[in-house]
Amino acid sequence: MVSRDRVRGGVLLVVLGVLVAMGVVVTLLASYALERALLAETRGAESRSGTGAKLSGAIEAGVAALIVFEEVAEGLHHPSEGWGRPAEALSGWPTELEGVELEIFDESTRPGLSLVTEDQWLDILEESGLSTGEASELRDLLLDWIDEDDDERFQGRENSELGRARDPWVPNREPRSWSEVWSIPEWRDAAFDERGQILPWAEQLTSLFSLEHDSPANINAVDSGTVEWLNDAGIIPYPGWLDERDGVDNEPDSGDERILSELPGGDDEGLGGLFSAESEVLRIRASLRVGQRFVWKEVWIAKDGGGRSNGEGSSPRGGRDSGETRQNSASAWGGWNLIDVREGLSLVLEEETISE
Repeated sequence: MVSRDRVRGGVLLVVLGVLVAMGVVVTLLASYALERALLAETRGAESRSGTGAKLSGAIEAGVAALIVFEEVAEGLHHPSEGWGRPAEALSGWPTELEGVELEIFDESTRPGLSLVTEDQWLDILEESGLSTGEASELRDLLLDWIDEDDDERFQGRENSELGRARDPWVPNREPRSWSEVWSIPEWRDAAFDERGQILPWAEQLTSLFSLEHDSPANINAVDSGTVEWLNDAGIIPYPGWLDERDGVDNEPDSGDERILSELPGGDDEGLGGLFSAESEVLRIRASLRVGQRFVWKEVWIAKDGGGRSNGEGSSPRGGRDSGETRQNSASAWGGWNLIDVREGLSLVLEEETISE
């Protein structure tokens, strides 16, 4: 027979367990409510603490410093030139922005997928290991998917009439994500195995080109592996300039890497289509600590209309953007177009560094 004291002890343990569980749930709910409040505060930019206004103000100050630096230096070639941390470059950070951390990152580390030409697509897909026939078919299917006309390529496919409606499978625009590329049945079959795992060639393709923008890659920031792969595919000539950029000819361990201010050999080198000597897509991120969390906001800007604008020229908030809005944004920000706005909240500020 179980003693009464043992029963009481068991009940007490159950009660304590329930209280602990309720405490965890209440803590999670409170944390969730705080996060939602902070995010709403950031989006609205109208709050007692002015968090959203501070973040937006810091970004505006960063853009101003960026434009001045660009005019003086006649171009932006790498964040290590000093413009990557505007607060350090300025003689004094505005007092109303104290506590806000601001960094500018070069996002043109890969060429935009839209810059690849028809001939280059064949070279790229054949270098990936596909046969000429497979490469030609996938190329035609993708280009019919992208272009704005209804002219069907030899092995491509356009929308077909289905009664009074049209098959919406081909959107006739640039893909907004790789999942859209894989939605093309033939591409999906070629890129994934029977278990649904992406094949190495397809995974590598996603690392070579960006769907975030339509701009060339910056030769000062592009990964050397990308350059060497494109050279193997015959897309660009031998990239001897990598040695100059990476400081191979300098003293060992000197860390004296050079910043190239122009394309090696000019356009005759064949780099002009996919590469540039300047940073043409930037991400400006402002963050502010609120309690134990960091509230952050960032804008993406592209030079002279080279950005994707979230696909189909949409505005950062997802609505349709007019040409007048684009022009006003570009003129207000020294020729840079606002292509996206992102915001969020994190417990620990994300580890992001700028190469020096």
